[in-house]
Amino acid sequence: MKQKDERTKYIEGLMEKRLGPDDTFWFGCKACGNCCRNRDDVLLSAYDLYRIARHLKIKPQEAFKKYCESYIGHTSNLPVVRLKPKPIPNMLLRIPQPHSSVCPLLSDDGKCSVHKSKPATCALFPLGRVYDPKEKGVFYVLNDGDCGGKKELHTVKGWLAYFNLPVHDEAYIKWNEFLTECMDLMRNKFKKLPDKVKETLWNGYFLIMYISYDINEEFLPQLERNIEQYKKLLEITKDKLRP
Repeated sequence: MKQKDERTKYIEGLMEKRLGPDDTFWFGCKACGNCCRNRDDVLLSAYDLYRIARHLKIKPQEAFKKYCESYIGHTSNLPVVRLKPKPIPNMLLRIPQPHSSVCPLLSDDGKCSVHKSKPATCALFPLGRVYDPKEKGVFYVLNDGDCGGKKELHTVKGWLAYFNLPVHDEAYIKWNEFLTECMDLMRNKFKKLPDKVKETLWNGYFLIMYISYDINEEFLPQLERNIEQYKKLLEITKDKLRP
């Protein structure tokens, strides 16, 4: 209950900075690439991984192996996928500089190699996107941050449209709705499961929820199918727990 209360307070605090689709903000990017360096916190949803794979014309599994890594989240107790920082060669580290790693998707020219399909966290900046489990919806906030470029006036919906991200992102909502459900199960009902059973659930979650997508098909129907498939695995686990 304490975790839910803290989450509620957090969301309520963000709600005070809530932006609507037609609200405006000033921002300018000078395309220096600094936000792509020394970052180990770019977490990916299944849709992020799908978009990257589709842009590069490879399978999600290949994109994961080449650019990502996973770990069990401390808060979610579920697999989390993030972009794996790429170390800057030692030869370059001899030169005094503030950076020791770069995003694996950063090209040699300092530009994003998947710019129009970059992860939502990157594409949205300086906007932040928040899932509200109470309303089962999404809203946007303006984060602190200044890239030092010439500032221009933008609307929320215009900023999202540039990266082909809908204001009301049904895939994002469904992903987070099911993620919340799975997190609650792992924190409570499944908390004391044997490690081997947890590993089965973790492996299933990673393979079904992150990897099992065809880039030649639309994402949302596949997500809905995969959610139903993983729910079957959850039901089997629940049945084993019943007296």
